Amino acid sequence: QGILRRFRVTPVGASAMLASSLISNYFLTLPAIAIEFYISRSVFGMSGHGNLLSVFVLVTLGTVTFASLGLIVASVTNTMQETQIINQIIWFAFLGISGATIPFPSLPKTVQDFALFLPATYLVSGLQRAMMDGTGLLSLGAYLASLGGCALIAFVVAAQLFRWEP
Repeated sequence: QGILRRFRVTPVGASAMLASSLISNYFLTLPAIAIEFYISRSVFGMSGHGNLLSVFVLVTLGTVTFASLGLIVASVTNTMQETQIINQIIWFAFLGISGATIPFPSLPKTVQDFALFLPATYLVSGLQRAMMDGTGLLSLGAYLASLGGCALIAFVVAAQLFRWEP
């Protein structure tokens, strides 16, 4: 619709535009996560939340990471419909082989090896450790580093690919 063309003449750069998108996406995600926690306690009888600080940090890094990956797709597609379709395919693959829907140990060895290169695997594993075992931030260093590194790389790539016009 040419909305971004109007922002091109302002002193706002691509990185600032993308960062504002990440921040708004993050604050839109927080209520959904709070609702999920509420439902897990009230409907499914979840007894505890594990280490809430670890869960909060993992959710924050996970949201930023996946929003940054989505921005890469949005930077190379021309319409919102294309972006949504490609993002849904990527997220479906992430859900299937990260251990979120199918237990990770039951996946074939080659799929497990491939999944170790995906940020979703580290988010799922980190959240499992934080919520089930109450693992603290220091013990989750590898998971946090993986998500943070992926978020940084994805954001830089998205900023480089960003286009003001389709």
